[in-house]
Amino acid sequence: MAVNWDKQPLGEVTDAEIGRRVGVSRERVRQVRSARGIAAVPRNTELINWRRVSLGKRPDQEISDELGICVSAVRSRRIDAGIAGCPDPRRIHNAKILTRKTLLRLYVRDELSTYAISELLEVCQGVVAGALKRHGIGLRSRDEAMQTTSTRDLMRVAALERQRRKRKAKS
Repeated sequence: MAVNWDKQPLGEVTDAEIGRRVGVSRERVRQVRSARGIAAVPRNTELINWRRVSLGKRPDQEISDELGICVSAVRSRRIDAGIAGCPDPRRIHNAKILTRKTLLRLYVRDELSTYAISELLEVCQGVVAGALKRHGIGLRSRDEAMQTTSTRDLMRVAALERQRRKRKAKS
């Protein structure tokens, strides 16, 4: 579908908003706008009522998405106000569940891959690999990893998840 750029409010609305409306990337809108010599919409962060934004109570990324501004603008405003960043709930959760005992059980005893562990515990695969290194548990070689990573991994994850739910239901 061809976009009629003459009918678009270039320079009046953010590139991201126009992109959402017409189904193209923000970068494509920027290219068209720049080629026509139209300046971007000024992003005046002074118009934002920063007292109502909950700086430090929600992640900077979440706030920037809501306000339609870049994350660095939110971060700068928060730091200038002397407000500490919001701790990422996932990181706190990860620290509690990625204990040496848990990793030894899943990675060594159950021979799950880092991918399978990340799916089971709902964390990023890199977080699992980092925790293994932090706890001194050596990562498998690429060949060893390829042998353990398979559909059987996902079946194990599902089985372990069912066992965990049963244990929770009993307690």
